[in-house]
Amino acid sequence: MVLASLCGFAQNSTMLWYKKPAEKWTDALPIGNGRLGAMIFGGIENDHIQFNEETLWTGKPRDYNKKGASAYLPQIRKLLSEGKQKEAEDLAQAQFMGLQSETGDRAKWVKEMHSGKGIEGNPALENYNDKSWKTIQVPSYEGWELVGLANIDGAVWFRTTFNVPKDWIGEDLVLDLNRIRDQDFTYINGALVGNTDNLEPRKYTIPAKLIKAGQNTIAVQVLNYYDKGGIAGFKDTKRHIGIYPQGSEIENGISLVKKWKYKIQDENPPAVPQYQASYQPFGDLN
Repeated sequence: MVLASLCGFAQNSTMLWYKKPAEKWTDALPIGNGRLGAMIFGGIENDHIQFNEETLWTGKPRDYNKKGASAYLPQIRKLLSEGKQKEAEDLAQAQFMGLQSETGDRAKWVKEMHSGKGIEGNPALENYNDKSWKTIQVPSYEGWELVGLANIDGAVWFRTTFNVPKDWIGEDLVLDLNRIRDQDFTYINGALVGNTDNLEPRKYTIPAKLIKAGQNTIAVQVLNYYDKGGIAGFKDTKRHIGIYPQGSEIENGISLVKKWKYKIQDENPPAVPQYQASYQPFGDLN
């Protein structure tokens, strides 16, 4: 009976057999038909199946193809051959690229988050009560997903404190957080010192009037729309985020690499428009 059962299993084309359990699984077995796909990851005790189907990402079936786009290809090629890169890119973006997915109302969401919707009180304030907040390691260059905020996109507040030496009083300081994904509103003792909505390094001047001897408070509201989020800092881990006197260097300053307190404000950011390729099974989302 057992032998007959094993023969029956062996003849089943949908069953996968392994010679021995894997101590560390590094490869996945892809299956699919081009539109619907899955990946099977073997484990010691369990198999994990990653299922991808394009409408799970988009919310509904839709056509991303732009009609008439091919008519512009000769002109785009001509511009490129003439060295007119920007003109070619502008024309391609306007007439050749496929249709993007729908976008949410980003401006409205940012305004709601900045006004405090979804969180109690004003976390930017110096005396805000954050005793119940959890802690997280800051920075994390590969995203907050790796240090405790997996599968989170949206608005998250971060808070920490630093102590200023007496000989720094009366000087403008520099707050260097380098990269933040994606947008930030950064406060010192309740005052806004910087807001950036791109990939530029966050290096903000802290006016001397905002600093006091002893303990001071930093609060950063991070808005992440998709993919990796958080205070990323530097890819080179030998470099650290921190505060230092203007005209000096971070090596002579106060390191902010440590556990910060955090609170999730909202997990529903507006949809970001994307092209079709991102929604194909096994499409690269990076």
